[in-house]
Amino acid sequence: SSIVTYPAITHLSSRLIGHPDVDVWNHAWGFWWVKTQLFDQGKLPLFTEMIGYPKGGRLYFIDPLNALIAAPLQALLGLVPAYNLVLMAELAFSGIATHWLAREVGVSSRGALLAGVLVCASPVLRCEMHNGITEVGNVGWLALSMAAIHRAMGTGRLRHAFLAGGATALAFVACWYHGVAAGGVAVLLAARNLVRSRPGFDALRQKAKPAAVYLATALILAAPFWMAFLWTLEGDGSIIKRLPGLNRFLVHHNATDLLSFFVPGRYHSPDLWRDYGERFLHTTYLGYTGLLAAVFGVRRASARPWILVGSAFAVLALGPYLFVAGRFVTAGKYLVPLPFAVLSHGIGLMAITHPARMVIVALICLSIVAGLGLDRLEASFPSYRHALTVALLGAGLVELLLFAPGPFPMSMAPAEVGPGIRAIAMDPEPGAILDVPVQYLDTMRTSRYLYEQTVHRRPTPYVVNVRAQSTPWLHQSYIYQWIRALPGTRQVTMLDDLKAAPRARLLDSIVRDFIAAGYRYIVVHRRIVSPPFGAWPYRHLFDPVLGPPEATPDGLWVYRLPSSPSSVPGRTRPPAAPGGTSDDAGGSSTTGGS
Repeated sequence: SSIVTYPAITHLSSRLIGHPDVDVWNHAWGFWWVKTQLFDQGKLPLFTEMIGYPKGGRLYFIDPLNALIAAPLQALLGLVPAYNLVLMAELAFSGIATHWLAREVGVSSRGALLAGVLVCASPVLRCEMHNGITEVGNVGWLALSMAAIHRAMGTGRLRHAFLAGGATALAFVACWYHGVAAGGVAVLLAARNLVRSRPGFDALRQKAKPAAVYLATALILAAPFWMAFLWTLEGDGSIIKRLPGLNRFLVHHNATDLLSFFVPGRYHSPDLWRDYGERFLHTTYLGYTGLLAAVFGVRRASARPWILVGSAFAVLALGPYLFVAGRFVTAGKYLVPLPFAVLSHGIGLMAITHPARMVIVALICLSIVAGLGLDRLEASFPSYRHALTVALLGAGLVELLLFAPGPFPMSMAPAEVGPGIRAIAMDPEPGAILDVPVQYLDTMRTSRYLYEQTVHRRPTPYVVNVRAQSTPWLHQSYIYQWIRALPGTRQVTMLDDLKAAPRARLLDSIVRDFIAAGYRYIVVHRRIVSPPFGAWPYRHLFDPVLGPPEATPDGLWVYRLPSSPSSVPGRTRPPAAPGGTSDDAGGSSTTGGS
């Protein structure tokens, strides 16, 4: 794990595992929020007032298991080391659990070691770590549930079925995709056993008992988490909202290229940076070392169920429509449908917007068969068994780390918080904070504001995806319309218009939408906005009504707002909205429609 995540081991306290332009900040914030809610305030982490200010809202952190594991480490070491250590541990656990699964199947200790290394070093998992999507790295719980399912299938004992159901529930809590995948593995293995054994009615009834125990245990244990998740998505109080037409957009955005299973190097298709300006990396690369070793294991009887399961999940991972070499394949004017599209209409699989994650089951199955292949090679060449093990382990690590489409060395996000933010944290005067720019190109770089909230502890109007289209609360504010327009190349064309903006209207917006609404700070992060445009347009926006800001050594311009509207020079009271009092005006403009 230390090798695969290098250089994280040398920056445990100063950098976060993951690229700074993607989801790393959101997930680090989630670790902090769960710990603060549960252990510092004694509340269930299902509602927050820290984001979506001033209303807050319902929120379910998508990786509760890792957050719970990280909580005591946070208390001892701080957020950054806890986050990094948990991610390194989950990667190691994925290898350990795969090793145990392989041993359950009958693989030797050396073959199981190969299986564990192939999963631990997989570019599939490294890309998700680069993306900061910590729950997908919880592969160990999926492998653990697969091992428990395999044992329950073999023994038929109710106790083992109960343990398998509990392991599946754990996989589900760790990551929805892994829980669904574990259930799919159980269905496929059970169907294969029934077809092969063709049991009579009495035998079938006996087999139904452990199946019922497994299913009931998994559903009962996972249901509270699923219901909590659904509750946070319902109604106007939900912070996470699925936009109409999102699934149609994600069909291309999250497409799985057939070639990505096999093309080495830096092949990523679709290329999200080229097509969308996003730094996310996805791959389904399996690796030729594992495939080569698996060739020698396919004839083993114990490999056959895993070949079936792995093949089925590899096909599911291709998603609803065939996508090859960066484009959808068509038959005439129609897309070529795949089994995922057929199943989606029957059991709602379209809710799984990242079908490529199903490849993790295929990867685990391939690793098991590769371990069996190593066993066969060692049996055929007993004098060279140690050399064969070392050669395959070395080849696997070299290929997967250096020649596969996954980041190595691991991407790291600088986690130091400068004196400007720390000074804000020391201010005893309460109040919310507005960080700008709200967006940098189409990346998630500005989600760092959520991470900085773990230091200054002030509420923010932004939500977990800190981008302009994702934060509706201020969209009716006059000054916020300028804030949304300024980042990026539009600054040049908008600057003359901004200079001509009426000072009285800017002042009214500052008073009504920020000061009266309880904001204490507006902070311009100069280093986020790239040259040649820089952050100067924000000075043209705020200086005429707030005066010059305080410049801090960490590249901030900090505007400290007056504590009340009456303290604003040239104003004695906030303006009233038509048909309402000044308090009504402040409330309506800050919580305006999405």
